[in-house]
Amino acid sequence: ATLTVTCGSAQKTISISGVGAETSSNEYYISPSGNDQTGDGSFENPWYNIQYAVNQAVAGDVIICRGGTYSPNMRDSSGKTTVRIRKSGTAEQPYTIRAYDGETPVFDFAATQLLADKSMVGVRGFEITGDWWHIYGLTITHAGDNGIKLEGSHNIIERCVFCYNLDSGLQLGFGHVFSESGFGSSNDGTHCSYNTVIDCDSYRNCDFDSNYGSDADGFACKMHNGIGNRFIRCRAWENSDDAWDLYETDFSVVLVECWAWGSGRPENHLWVKDYLSGSASFSGNGNGIKMGGNGTGGSSKGKHEAWNCVAFNCDKTGSVKGFDQNSHGGGEKLVGCLAFGCGYDFMYERASANSEYYNNVCIGRQEIAGGTDSNNALGSPTDKGWQNNVVYGVSMDDYIDLSEETAKGPRGVDGSMPANFARLKAGRPQINAGLDLAVPYTDEFSFLLQPIYGSARDLGPYEYTSNSSSTPLQQIFTYENSDKLLLLNTNGSQELTAKVSTAKIGNVVLEIYNMQGQQMLMRELGVLSADRDYYYPVNVSMLPAGVYVCRVHTPTGVMSAKFAR
Repeated sequence: ATLTVTCGSAQKTISISGVGAETSSNEYYISPSGNDQTGDGSFENPWYNIQYAVNQAVAGDVIICRGGTYSPNMRDSSGKTTVRIRKSGTAEQPYTIRAYDGETPVFDFAATQLLADKSMVGVRGFEITGDWWHIYGLTITHAGDNGIKLEGSHNIIERCVFCYNLDSGLQLGFGHVFSESGFGSSNDGTHCSYNTVIDCDSYRNCDFDSNYGSDADGFACKMHNGIGNRFIRCRAWENSDDAWDLYETDFSVVLVECWAWGSGRPENHLWVKDYLSGSASFSGNGNGIKMGGNGTGGSSKGKHEAWNCVAFNCDKTGSVKGFDQNSHGGGEKLVGCLAFGCGYDFMYERASANSEYYNNVCIGRQEIAGGTDSNNALGSPTDKGWQNNVVYGVSMDDYIDLSEETAKGPRGVDGSMPANFARLKAGRPQINAGLDLAVPYTDEFSFLLQPIYGSARDLGPYEYTSNSSSTPLQQIFTYENSDKLLLLNTNGSQELTAKVSTAKIGNVVLEIYNMQGQQMLMRELGVLSADRDYYYPVNVSMLPAGVYVCRVHTPTGVMSAKFAR
């Protein structure tokens, strides 16, 4: 077997060997120059339609999409071109759809929208009702409704872009009346559950009815979602309604390091009038991160969380909000968030003992009705805001860069956000003024954990790091389980060997991080049998000299070990 190691623009394929059973899986290719009738799905003779490849695949298979533009034209029995993903994989054998390395596949549904009778307006791009799918690196545009509507569970949507769709770019959940889903009268938490959206962007999506713009969000997890859904390192900008909408939720939703801005600007959505007949007026709300809202049962449910998120320039009117409770009664937890340039930066008008606010920065107006707060920052004192251990006098001048241009800049090769945005300047009052609270999911995504520099955590989403060394207030890489990891040939070698054993059969992933938490390498090692030793040589010659952490994810946990290069 082979393992492809990527570090920045460098790539090397090496051989790996091990003791234990191998699993069989197929790789299928599609290409804009492919053909469903004459192709066989190979690299040399690919198919064209993603739906055709999905129909052929079985659990564990990988569908690789070559770069270029696709106009999906495979129709179902109703005549629709929606790519329907209904089959399910397993934890051990998930399905994968991914971009070919270094290329960008664009699924453009515009040709169907522009039919003379507009019959495809209102037709989604992708509809995923299956479980255990990993979608990586796709751009989805000009769908007649959602770019992706996700109703399945245990799915990963990663490094995808959603733009110029005629409803929310990516929407999780069902319909306004859950019983119409066919799963009973209410969601018990197992439907549309444990989905992860990571490193995705969604912009300039807008719905098309006579009051156009009132529904399309960048990301939506609404209308009876299940448990365990999360958004990590995602951006949403210039969408017609809200950047995020958690309206009518049934369970908690978590956002970590997500950015939202520029919602509800009518000048960005004039293109939608091409799909309308008769007169129409723009009705987008224009909020940033809407954390709930009243629904069929009287209120949405779940305690939603936002960690290290930024909402800004949601300024359609003086009442538009950056972080918005929207009368949600289930409570919320906001930690390390920053807001500025909105009608209200934070609006939590409904008192709830289940609400918590720590380490946040509000430069403009806010209204906080109640809850628990400590160690937050405000531009000026207010009797409608946080009251405990507040830092006053913060301003936009405290930051290196708060421009929209920088916020929408290119991501790092590891998917990280643009480097200078929302980063503190030296000597600002937010530095060393916060509480040390553990960010969720760092056991899975260590890049989310920011070491503390100085005497305490800083306020806002990012630590000030210049000319500092981190303190050991948060220790990482200390996980213990019954699995075993031993690194051989370390201390400066150009190749190390990872000796891995796991107590439970399942898929294993190897990652390498630098000491700043930046992911330098990530590859699946495949399915390992239990209680056997596997040896994986890994070429690390492309890594700069320094100390690194090798992390191995197994079905029972995460193992980590340091090595020097």
